[in-house]
Amino acid sequence: MSTSDNSSQDDVNKWLFTSEQLQNTPSIRRGMSQVDELYQRQNAASLIRNIAGKLKDHCNQPNSSGLCSCTAMVFMHRFYMFHPFQKFPANVMAPCFLFLAAKVEEAPIRLEYVLKTAHMFIHPKSPPPTEKELTRLKNDLIYNENLLLQTLGFDFIILHPHTPVIECAALIRATKGMTRQAYDLATNSLHFTTMCVRYTPEVVACVCLNTVLKGHSLTIGPSEEGKYWWNHFSKDLTKEELESITEEYANIMKHSKNFKRWMQPEPRTHGSQDSHMHGGSTGR
Repeated sequence: MSTSDNSSQDDVNKWLFTSEQLQNTPSIRRGMSQVDELYQRQNAASLIRNIAGKLKDHCNQPNSSGLCSCTAMVFMHRFYMFHPFQKFPANVMAPCFLFLAAKVEEAPIRLEYVLKTAHMFIHPKSPPPTEKELTRLKNDLIYNENLLLQTLGFDFIILHPHTPVIECAALIRATKGMTRQAYDLATNSLHFTTMCVRYTPEVVACVCLNTVLKGHSLTIGPSEEGKYWWNHFSKDLTKEELESITEEYANIMKHSKNFKRWMQPEPRTHGSQDSHMHGGSTGR
């Protein structure tokens, strides 16, 4: 591994937290339950994705709206490791996360567009904000953005699990439909779980693909050297750890009211699933 690779890995690892730390966040220390805190994170992510979807026509690069929302969700998860929801509610911070993420991903959005669009989702039955209200909202967002920048330490290096998902899928010769499913699961892992602040993008990618394989009742054995496919991307990940994280992810998605509500308006289809998976050795 090169020096730059080591540096990138260090940048990722400093944003990974233990289960004990996730059980002792500022929100939880203020009395919020762990279940409620996850629900608040999911609410913030839903708002981020809704705003981004509505705003994509105003971006300089419309196709980057998905990337912007993914980066914003990572910012959100990192921010709430240091600040409580009780003091910084999701409705207040979500536009800020997206506004900064759009700049980081070189697809800046006008602040006015972000605030007006956020208002549509936060106050759907209210008229658009007045100029006076808009000025106040702008000042609040700029203040919160400065706090976010300080919290992040101006670290804008974000590695998402989507690229390793594609690489993993290619290694095991997954079908296009299965790759798409795993890709969607990678996005949903940012939305509905805290995996991005617990595991590396490579581990998350392996979990997403393992989830898809299980959904199709497919297994891939080790290579002749005794190496499993996921060890090409996360060499220290054991089979037991992979299965445990996969089960945890499946349980969150199964029992999350937010997930059911998010998926209900626009059910996703993944195309034909009739192509078969090629098994056999995955050794290099």
